[in-house]
Formats: sequence, C-alpha cells, structure tokens
Amino acid sequence: MMQAEEPSERRTGTHHSIERLLSDRQRMLLLYEQAAGVVPAPEGEEFAPLMRRFAELLMDYIAAGHFSLYQRIRGGEERRRGVRELAASLYPRIVATSDAMVAFNDGLAEVAEEGPSDALLAKLSVLGERIAERVDLEDRLIAEMLRPKPSPAVGQPAFE
Repeated sequence: MMQAEEPSERRTGTHHSIERLLSDRQRMLLLYEQAAGVVPAPEGEEFAPLMRRFAELLMDYIAAGHFSLYQRIRGGEERRRGVRELAASLYPRIVATSDAMVAFNDGLAEVAEEGPSDALLAKLSVLGERIAERVDLEDRLIAEMLRPKPSPAVGQPAFE
C-alpha cells in the first residue's frame, strides 16, 4: 500500500516543477527573441539551427508544464481549493496556447538556411502573442501555488 506524501514533500515537488518550468521558459524565450530578431543571435549562429533549437525548447517548455505542474493539479494531488479553482478556470486557455505552439512547431518542416522569411516572421509574431498569454496565465497560477496558506482560526481545521 502506498503511503501518502507528506505536505513538505508535496511542496518540494511543486517547487521543483515550478523551477523546471521557469528554467525551460527562460531558455525558450531567449531563443524566441533571437529567432524573431528581437535580440541578436550569437555571432556565427545560423538561422535554421537556431530555429530547430527554439522549436525543441518550445516543446520541452510545453511538456514541463503539462507533465509535471498541470498533471499534478489535474491528477488530484493539489489539495488547496484556491489553486484547484484557478487552475480549472485557466487550464482551457493554457491548453489553447499549447495547441498554438504545437501547430507552429508542426509547421516548421523546412526552415530556410539563409534566414527568416516574411511569412515565418509573421508566424513568429503570432506565436509571441500566444507565448505572452501563456506566461501570464502560468504566472497567475504559480503565484497562487506559492502563496502561503493562511493560518487556521482557533478551532478551525488546518486543511481545506
């Protein structure tokens, strides 16, 4: 018979999932900015390999959220009502951003070696909007997950 996780173990797991998600996000955002031309790519970096690395990190970022943080919530491991309710309201929008990111990735069959086309830059712009929406939604959920639980009033149970 499996023993239930202790609260401190659950918090540690949640913090680890959040740290991984934020790390994957930061690396993906840097490559996005380089691919979109917002910041210069490293000297000598060719566009096609940069786009392939960006697309790979984009998929890693999606997976970090869905298969750790969101799966934990949707799997019933999250006990805080506020987190569960916020996640339920945000999750459909998070899924929609994931779908847009996967569609972008699927459309990258061939990336020109010489650089970005106008069509690809337009797609990157739309993708940037979806990424910004995703970041906002995740930040709201993460803030709720990291918010300290208020102390129970005298005579009240310490759990929801």
